[in-house]
Amino acid sequence: MPVVTLTGPRQSGKTFLARATFPNHAYVSLEDPDERSRAATDPRGFLSRFTRESVILDEVQRSPDLLSYLQGMVDADARPGRFVLTGSQNLLLMHGVSQTLAGRTALLHLLPLSLSELLGRRRLFLPISIMRPRAACRCQRLHCGRRFGPVSIHASMIRSYLPILAG
Repeated sequence: MPVVTLTGPRQSGKTFLARATFPNHAYVSLEDPDERSRAATDPRGFLSRFTRESVILDEVQRSPDLLSYLQGMVDADARPGRFVLTGSQNLLLMHGVSQTLAGRTALLHLLPLSLSELLGRRRLFLPISIMRPRAACRCQRLHCGRRFGPVSIHASMIRSYLPILAG
C-alpha cells in the first residue's frame, strides 16, 4: 500500500515504531506548531517537500485536511510505503482515512504493552491460531514485504472500508 496508517492511544509507541521501522523516511511532527501552521495554510506546499522522498507524518489528526491532498499525490505516485501516518485513534481521523484513503492505506492499530508482555510472559488468552496463523499470506503492496497473517490484513481492510459502507 502507498500509505501505512498507524493508530493507537497516546504513549503506545506509534512514533517509535514508525521511526524504527522506516528509518530512511523523512519525519515531520504535526505537534510542532510551525509545521502544523504550514500544513494548514498551504497543504500543497507543505506536501510538495515530499514529492521524491517518503515521509512519516506524525500526529496527522492535528491536520486532517492533509488527507485529501495525500489522496491525489498517492493516486499520481503509488509507491509502496510512501507515506506513513501516525495518530491517536479518534473518530475524525478514522473517518478521514476511510473516506479519502480507502484502498490506499494499510490500517494498523497499536496498543500499549500488556502486563504479561511487560513481565515477559506469554499471552495465554489468545487462541494459538491467531497468535501463529498457519496460513500466512503475503501482501505485495505493503512497503516492507514482510509476511502478515490473514487476520491482520483482513482486519485492516475491514477498518478501512466498513465506515464507508455504514455511512
